Amino acid sequence: MAESSTHESLYLSAISALARIDSALGLPDDGCNSTESTIQRIEDMKHQINSLLAHCPDPECATCGEIICPDGNPGHFHHDGCGVCGEGKGMCGEDPTPY
Repeated sequence: MAESSTHESLYLSAISALARIDSALGLPDDGCNSTESTIQRIEDMKHQINSLLAHCPDPECATCGEIICPDGNPGHFHHDGCGVCGEGKGMCGEDPTPY
């Protein structure tokens, strides 16, 4: 019985987490917690971000840095790396942060 209760608790926690992620992504409350919709929205956002970065001629662009840095630091893509979150280091080549 305890194992069944644990599995049910984990299942409910996973559903709740997916619902919160969907909400944060701006997905409508569809009531079914579609993992495919969540993953598609994340992939779409990643594509939009990568497109933005690919079209920027400045490898240390402050606008792009502010958009990408989890802490909103305009210096995120500074050639020495982001002094706030510790990632970033150069947009066009050297040690790019994977997103």
